[in-house]
Amino acid sequence: MPIKLLFFILLVALPLGTRVLIYQFTPGFHEYEALAIYLSDLLLLAIIAVFLRRFRQAVKATVYKWSDFIVAAVPGKIAAYGLIAFLGLAGLSIILAVSPGLAVYNFLRLMLLAVFALAVGKIVFERKILEKILLLLAILAVIQSVVGILQFKTQSNLGLQILGESPVGASNPDTSRVAVGSARLMRAYGTFPHPNILAAFLLLGLFGLFHFYFHLTGLKEYQGTAASYFGPNFYKRSALAAGIFLVSIGLILTFSRTAWLTGFLGTLPFIIW
Repeated sequence: MPIKLLFFILLVALPLGTRVLIYQFTPGFHEYEALAIYLSDLLLLAIIAVFLRRFRQAVKATVYKWSDFIVAAVPGKIAAYGLIAFLGLAGLSIILAVSPGLAVYNFLRLMLLAVFALAVGKIVFERKILEKILLLLAILAVIQSVVGILQFKTQSNLGLQILGESPVGASNPDTSRVAVGSARLMRAYGTFPHPNILAAFLLLGLFGLFHFYFHLTGLKEYQGTAASYFGPNFYKRSALAAGIFLVSIGLILTFSRTAWLTGFLGTLPFIIW
């Protein structure tokens, strides 16, 4: 299967928390202290397998060294050596880890992501592919925002466990909540394992929506008159504006302060323009 097709399937599966729990490193259950295999992990491994197969074929046909290949796969030697240094420092942290098994597991996942970055590094910088990636992220962000809004409204999960939704609820002590007056309200999760992860994903979708809104809006639409507002691409711009509104609301309901700050700084140039 082409690596580009696998990459787009991975993007669709990325928001889905569908998984199989393999092992728990600590007593009880904690989201970040468990070994689990996600649906997206299988797709990521498939992409890496295709990448390594192509690399093996390239090695047979050439005399390039591993270092030459790595430098060619990423933009410049600094990026390549920086990635190697980053992985080296991350590996050293295993020595001081409270739970060595959990540290090794997460380090292996980090290494897989590094190889994955090499595999798709050139794909995401192709303009036509980048446009499709942004469009897909924007659509998925709107869907996740609607799920998050409904979760916040009902203060419970929506029964979407088949899509990886966590068994969250306002009465569940393991659910991430925020204090509002004397009440403790459940934060929006979407189908992600934590509201902060949902917030990061929504930011990607929000900036994707900004990108398409700018490209569908010409100088004439900024004149401030009714005629200019109802000009070309009115319906597409209206759909994008509705998407921006929904994703913004979903982002607010995650109550992720870092994401709020990032979203504000990213939205400010959009508003000023």
